[in-house]
Amino acid sequence: MRGETRMQEKEAEKILDVFLLTYNRADYLKESIQSVLSQSYQDFELTVLDNCSTDETEEVVRSFNDERLHYVRHSKNIGAWGNICYAYERSEKKYFVIFHDDDIMLEDFLKTELEAMEKNPDISIISCKSGTMDKNSKVDVSTVKPGSGQISRYCGHQLFEAYINKRTYIGFPTIMYRAEFMRKKQIRFSPEAGPSADILFCMDVERFGGVVAILDRYLTCYRKHSGQDSQLSRREMVYKLFFYMKKNPYYETKLKKNRTGQGKYYKKLIYNELCLFASEKIGRKELWEDKKAYEEVLDVPKGIKVAVSIIVGACSGFPFVLRLFYRKGKIIKKKFAQ
Repeated sequence: MRGETRMQEKEAEKILDVFLLTYNRADYLKESIQSVLSQSYQDFELTVLDNCSTDETEEVVRSFNDERLHYVRHSKNIGAWGNICYAYERSEKKYFVIFHDDDIMLEDFLKTELEAMEKNPDISIISCKSGTMDKNSKVDVSTVKPGSGQISRYCGHQLFEAYINKRTYIGFPTIMYRAEFMRKKQIRFSPEAGPSADILFCMDVERFGGVVAILDRYLTCYRKHSGQDSQLSRREMVYKLFFYMKKNPYYETKLKKNRTGQGKYYKKLIYNELCLFASEKIGRKELWEDKKAYEEVLDVPKGIKVAVSIIVGACSGFPFVLRLFYRKGKIIKKKFAQ
């Protein structure tokens, strides 16, 4: 009888941890917490990791009455990557998710990814597609597509190649991790790689024998706002990542073998910079400074650099023409970013 009770308890044990990282975003945090607690899959633990916020974060968390919700407030700010690493080391369950305080989960996010992980034991981490919403939580319905439900797998150095050649990217908050694999291989985040240490982590997973999967389903919404980290640190994201990879013998070798891919990557970065300049989100000085920084860490053929300098010079010299094209449907995309 006692053994039967223990078996029932084991079956009832939760196999999923969700960590929600937050710092001074009480205005977005409530919606994010609610999106997690309202998941169609309910059997998980949610821990909010407060990086020593100075706003009403604690009050927001304690306004929820749910036994699955736990709150940890650090005694001092340990930095964004410190908080991520804290979450990564804390989980003791079979699977875990590390989520952001300004994004939301659609109702089947946990259920869908968990089912995929259970059915595919070869997958080490899985992610999904993400729609977008504005600062007022208005979802851009055109970005939340049905998706095919197919799973794309990357192993060996396939994700590295896809990232360099096509800028295939994995949204960090959309990842579910198989904890046993991470512990066995002792894979860790490398904060010195900067804000893009998450994509480096994914490439490390495949490098050490794991399978990285992307599910073609839109299961989260990414909030676009002026204070988001990816917009504020886009130059640092590229510079520190490639600087780190060039110092790493494994990635340095891969980069040397793929100058063509680096050229493609560079052109897409410049296209993005021109779009930001055309929409008046950055000025002429920042445009040129970003271009210079990218050229310092990317091995770009001289011909491409010259062509790009001519294009950037013309666009920054006659911004009204660029902005006219941009407003009429980003005409430059067809000419430049292919």
